[in-house]
Amino acid sequence: MCGVVAPPPVRTPPATPTPPAQPPVVAQPPAQDRPAPLGTAPAAQACIDPAALQRTLTEAIAGVALMALGAKMLQGAQVPGATCCSCVPPPPAQPQGGLQVGGVAGFPDNAIRTQGGYTIVPEGKDQAWKIYGPGQSYGDDALTRVWGDPHVWERDGTKWDFTKDSNFTLPDGTLIRCDTTSEVGQSVTQGLTIVSGNDRVDVTGVNTSRPAVTSAKDGQAWLRDNAATLQAGHTFALQHEGQNVEWFRSTNGQLDGLVVGARSNVDGKGSYDQIVDAKKAPRPGTPQALGGAPATTTPTQQATCDMDRAMGLFGLLALGGLGFLGGSREVRGFMRQVETALSSLLQQRDLSSLFTQNLARAVRI
Repeated sequence: MCGVVAPPPVRTPPATPTPPAQPPVVAQPPAQDRPAPLGTAPAAQACIDPAALQRTLTEAIAGVALMALGAKMLQGAQVPGATCCSCVPPPPAQPQGGLQVGGVAGFPDNAIRTQGGYTIVPEGKDQAWKIYGPGQSYGDDALTRVWGDPHVWERDGTKWDFTKDSNFTLPDGTLIRCDTTSEVGQSVTQGLTIVSGNDRVDVTGVNTSRPAVTSAKDGQAWLRDNAATLQAGHTFALQHEGQNVEWFRSTNGQLDGLVVGARSNVDGKGSYDQIVDAKKAPRPGTPQALGGAPATTTPTQQATCDMDRAMGLFGLLALGGLGFLGGSREVRGFMRQVETALSSLLQQRDLSSLFTQNLARAVRI
């Protein structure tokens, strides 16, 4: 219409674009609870609490050790295999005997053949006796010759001496008890007692021209009756392969090492003592016990060795993936109970202190 001014058009502000939807925020666990990715260098895992990690490893090791001990208990009275812990390796199960006196083809009438094929021959001269290995003939160089006051000559050339009554054990578990004429000064072999299982052979007059040989079926009873005397002396355990001959000495049941020579006049009276290499140990299974009788291994001693094995295992695990051991309160609580139970078994060992010392290196790596 005339004279009427139309109102200006209303301007609509441009629409504000809607921002894209954001994903919901997920709560992240604390850094110390997140396992480090595989392949992360140990130095980058500084977020791991060393004390908690040590505790977890300690509990895990106690669990492994207890399981190993349980397995040993389930095995009953079986004789365990060789242990770590620098113990004397236990022998195989008690032999059944089978000593043959005389009638050994190609050997003198007084030769004694063991069930493992070893032949012991009193010579009737030089106060001497020899040990031949399986498959050897009488004209061969014996594995060992003992003669004189007494000298020990091994086939590989090693020479040493002894003075006191001593025990010699063969790889098949046979015991040779050597009785000498004196515990001090210069002595000679006067008699041998050879025991395998329930077989016992006595050789008297080794220091004469006509040694006498007698046999009996009371080997185990003889071992029991003479246990204290036998344990009081040195025991030399034979190990051999090819031309190499080795005798390992034990004293009071503790391994001393490989005999490599001897010292003379150690007491001012002419007595001998052996030189041993304490760094050398016999192969597992080399009989050290008298007459092949089973070694006495208590649950405490076996559990101690099992713990040492377990520590080695978890040392490797520590290097490979420490952050993945344990994690839940239930697991940690269970392992704590396991450690408590094992601690009560090994009352003389402080498990926490022992494990902490041995695992501290893994945590610091």
